[in-house]
Amino acid sequence: MGDRKKKTLKKAVIIIVVGIVIIGLGTLGGIQYVTSAGNVKHASNEIILPAEDSNRAALVIYQPGRSEFAKDIADNLAKGLNDSGYQVTINYPGEFLPSDLGAYDIVAFGTTVYNGNFSPVLGDYVSGITNIDNGKVLIYSTGMMTDNSTELDGLSNLLYRKADYQEKFYSNKQETELKRAYEFGSSLGKS
Repeated sequence: MGDRKKKTLKKAVIIIVVGIVIIGLGTLGGIQYVTSAGNVKHASNEIILPAEDSNRAALVIYQPGRSEFAKDIADNLAKGLNDSGYQVTINYPGEFLPSDLGAYDIVAFGTTVYNGNFSPVLGDYVSGITNIDNGKVLIYSTGMMTDNSTELDGLSNLLYRKADYQEKFYSNKQETELKRAYEFGSSLGKS
């Protein structure tokens, strides 16, 4: 093989190796970006769904993810509660929320799940709650993993009282899960 062919082959190998490294780093960066969604602290984004002729109140607190699925589940859960006669407040977790939730009849905490872990931002908020004794408590998660519920147990352990309900909503079954979230909210509001 001539020197020219060796140089050409060497350049081709270097280009391939550099390309593989760039693709690998890009992939790792993308994975890091997606899985860090649970660590993002958001400003208050309070939405209130008023109820007609009712003094019952529900609170839905959820950590958004990189897709709209977590938001859509929270919205559908809230709509089901609202259609059952509850004024529903929806928001993100954060220091702007009260630690005394005794005024609510139903409180739902929703976490996005990445790598089997609940959102640390939601976990910090949940661990600081001082009163939630007057209402039903739901802890739910959104994600793709169907083989365990460790994120629900971990989040529940941070709450000073046992959650009344734990639920998982699977993003790989989006259409049926959005309907199920509405129905769950509706039945929770009626029970």
